[in-house]
Amino acid sequence: MHLANSSAALRFPDTHYSGCRCGSALIGRLAMENRWGLKKCGYLESDIDEIRTLPAGHNVGYGNTYKTKQETKIAVLQLGTTDGVFLSKIHDTFSLNSKLRNIAKDTLSYFSKKGNFATINGKNARIIGRLNTTNIILDVTDIDCIVGDPVRFEVNPLFVDSSVERVYR
Repeated sequence: MHLANSSAALRFPDTHYSGCRCGSALIGRLAMENRWGLKKCGYLESDIDEIRTLPAGHNVGYGNTYKTKQETKIAVLQLGTTDGVFLSKIHDTFSLNSKLRNIAKDTLSYFSKKGNFATINGKNARIIGRLNTTNIILDVTDIDCIVGDPVRFEVNPLFVDSSVERVYR
């Protein structure tokens, strides 16, 4: 018997009873400030398949949702949402407060200029164009990289497709 998921188990020891359900904490993902030093585990890595230079005003990605503002060096990866990149769980809450909090969070995320990133040679590369099921396009204009260089994505390991090779260290 328990009343505690990961966040409750860490914050409220009285909710443990005879057990607790510490799912997301085991992989370093919490829905609150991480004051316990837990580190996210798991990432997805791929290699750059192609590098091109596009002129200013060039459309990029599925549905032409992005247009280059200046000459842009891009890297193309054969990796996408089918592999687990940037997938997340749906909002599964039912209270009005939770729904309002999710709407506020999604709205702030939409208007922030952060975007989604990958890491190449220690630098952040922004995804441009629409995130696709089978490929990703990165702006690598200011990154020294070549075809074959590894690209790393922070992902939730629970959403990485089972066909993706796992390497444990």
